[in-house]
Amino acid sequence: MHMLLIMFSAYFSFGTPVTAQEVLSRKVTLTAEKAKLEQILDLIARQTNARFIYSHDMLQSAGNVSLNVKNRRLQDVLAMILPPYGFGYTITSSGAIVLKKAEVPDSPKTSLDESLGKAEERMVNGKVRDQNGEPLPGASILVKGTQRGVITNNEGDFTISVPEENTILVISFVGYKSQERAVANETVVNITLETDDRSFDEVVVVGYGSQKKSDLTGAVSSVNLDAFRESPNVNILQSLQGSVPGVQIGQVNQAGQEPSILIRGQNTLSGSTAPLIVVDGIIFRGRISDINPSDIKSVDVLKDASSKAIYGAQAANGIVMITTYTGKSVRKPTISYSGSYSVQNPTVDVRMLNREETLKKVRDIEYKNAYVGPDYQEINPNWNFTMSELRSLQIEGIDKNIDFDWWKALTNPASISDHQLSISGNSESTNYYLSGGLTNQKGYLLNDNFKRATLRINLETELNRWLTVGVNTFGSFIDMSGKTPTIAAIGSGTSPLVLP
Repeated sequence: MHMLLIMFSAYFSFGTPVTAQEVLSRKVTLTAEKAKLEQILDLIARQTNARFIYSHDMLQSAGNVSLNVKNRRLQDVLAMILPPYGFGYTITSSGAIVLKKAEVPDSPKTSLDESLGKAEERMVNGKVRDQNGEPLPGASILVKGTQRGVITNNEGDFTISVPEENTILVISFVGYKSQERAVANETVVNITLETDDRSFDEVVVVGYGSQKKSDLTGAVSSVNLDAFRESPNVNILQSLQGSVPGVQIGQVNQAGQEPSILIRGQNTLSGSTAPLIVVDGIIFRGRISDINPSDIKSVDVLKDASSKAIYGAQAANGIVMITTYTGKSVRKPTISYSGSYSVQNPTVDVRMLNREETLKKVRDIEYKNAYVGPDYQEINPNWNFTMSELRSLQIEGIDKNIDFDWWKALTNPASISDHQLSISGNSESTNYYLSGGLTNQKGYLLNDNFKRATLRINLETELNRWLTVGVNTFGSFIDMSGKTPTIAAIGSGTSPLVLP
């Protein structure tokens, strides 16, 4: 079976020019626990439509970030997460935020009298708790009137550097009333936040508009694909087996076979339990194995009824949302190649009956005639195999002393070879991701082969401040044309007495 799949999408984005102040004034509501800085920036970009430009390698040295902010300005959030790692930023004329290493100005030379008169800074430690005395991890502590702030750790503790005089700390946490605390000569500050009942009316944006948070129910699972990058699988669903709670993914026993996936149980009105597949925001009607796993950046599984908010009744069985890579935020092209070769063997091999065992089986079936009674232990010399129900070819094989191993003849060593090449990068107005892949899976059964060649082009360019043009397209060329025997057919339809 030969298969060709080509998927193409293009989009245009129009808008009015934006100023730096407009970008930095956008609101951010976000909760994250020990996430990578690059992931935090990606979530902020999705929420605010801001565009960040930075070097992937530059952020590798940054540690994990914990953040809990509600309706805060983007400018304030950036002030919380960037300075601790030595980063600053500038904004281009098109509104893009370019990250860079913060410049540390040289300390001006002052006289002894001037240095003594200058306000010194000191460290203040503290703990943030709720009304029940439980610590609040992820609470925000900000020095009022500045962009300096920190986040409490898992135990609700924080440490912040403050000026010596006239310091006021602003403490906030989602679902609690913000509090201001003046710090005089104190070095330890303990804060108790009160519950804000109005937080239950918080508005959440969903696919079809907005609604109260108290009215919104949701169950979304995001899959950490980094743990499966090196897995010798030709289908991304095979990598997700057992890793997503509430999602059942079936087994496969043929090369390139599509595993079944069950998200919301087996009850169905249409007769199908298959979830809706969405790739880069576009409904995908092909096989998931048509998509090169190396092109996939993230997978999110929407499991409950609210997943129908955007796609309607066709999403009644849940949604698998796949996002592919786009250009990296580096000026120079990044060329990546990966290749792998893996072997497969059955956990328990099959051993079929040989010639002598087959002949004994026939005698045992015909024991009333093939053996002498009354104990039926001695072979009857007057009986031969022509009196049994064996076929003429099997009788002929007995006469020719044939002992053929069909299992060995219809199986071969299984292997998967995989080659992936990608080029990605960006300029000031264009980012691109191009990839090609070649996968060749040789199954354990004879002729059980799967070959796939893929090509992907993800491109986006900003023509001017109000027009952005992009294209996401990929082609998949699949060959599954081999005629393969089944294990059941080998076991029931073959005999060691017959040659192929």
